[in-house]
Amino acid sequence: MKRFGALLLTTLTLTLPTACTNESEVDFEAPVYVTVDSLDGAKVTITKHQPLVVPVGENLDADAWTEGSVDNETVAAFEPGPSFHAVGVGTTSAQLTNPDTGEVYTFTLVAK
Repeated sequence: MKRFGALLLTTLTLTLPTACTNESEVDFEAPVYVTVDSLDGAKVTITKHQPLVVPVGENLDADAWTEGSVDNETVAAFEPGPSFHAVGVGTTSAQLTNPDTGEVYTFTLVAK
């Protein structure tokens, strides 16, 4: 029985790392994090594999942040939560609205 356990453990150890990889998979980079307090007037660089994530703070509900936009939708897109991701290459102005205060944060996204 001990041999079976050792054989199973060895098989899983050798198989799992390769079973979970695929040459066509894309490696995503860690997101760019810019807090709401630092966002207004900022210039943020993102890529198709590295989105901008905006932490809204512990006392605020991230799911309530549903109002955001970009001037050029061929460059980037807004996702509630809130985050922005690159869909192309270029520069665009972006806006994010605080759902509690109505304050609009305007910033520049550079998508590479």
